[in-house]
Amino acid sequence: MKVIKLIMCVAVGVMLMFGANSCENKKNDSASESSKEKTEKSENSDNSGDVNAKSDKLVLIDFYATWCGPCKTMAPIVKEMEEKYGDNLEFRKVDIDEDPELAEKYRIDAVPTFVILSTTGEEIDRIVGALDAERMDETLWEIINVNTVK
Repeated sequence: MKVIKLIMCVAVGVMLMFGANSCENKKNDSASESSKEKTEKSENSDNSGDVNAKSDKLVLIDFYATWCGPCKTMAPIVKEMEEKYGDNLEFRKVDIDEDPELAEKYRIDAVPTFVILSTTGEEIDRIVGALDAERMDETLWEIINVNTVK
């Protein structure tokens, strides 16, 4: 298991050197099985309840991994966006290693991936890869304005 994480860290470093803005979601079966036990009571996940629960706001699910460099780069940007758009958009975080079943359900092949759900829980958009703050702001502003009833 440690060897796999080491290899993934090296791969992330190489991808960052070559300008990659996302990490591919590569996990083995033994890691999936061990993290299934953690899924029910994940201490690292900011989810409260069912991530698919209906909401009175649009929902942004931030699929990330603790070993992912671009995810770490996006963390302060996501926090800034949550402060700015929190009235119109509910932010939820999902660690793909802690909740592999949810990551599989949403076909998460790379992290970071941001899945935007309507108030009924249907996927309406997704952002794959890291963005700078300005581009993330523009993208979320457009998604909110197109999908919010006025």
